[in-house]
Amino acid sequence: MKKTIVITGVGRGLGLAMAQEFISSGHTVIGCSRSPSSIASLQEEYGTNHHFSSVDVADDLAVKNWAEEVLGKYPPPDLL
Repeated sequence: MKKTIVITGVGRGLGLAMAQEFISSGHTVIGCSRSPSSIASLQEEYGTNHHFSSVDVADDLAVKNWAEEVLGKYPPPDLL
């Protein structure tokens, strides 16, 4: 069954590895990273079936705005 998965730190390391694996398994990934260049690369590689944003999770207002945007476009995530 296809799941909607939210991952922070999706631009590199474990977050990136998890995103790639979930996408290859057919799931929808919504992710954020502080790096705009990483986000652009992910969006270019995986297209519009997934949603990647540049967000600094240390900024409460930025996280709130991102969460509202994501919940306005997608169902509640199955995994966070």
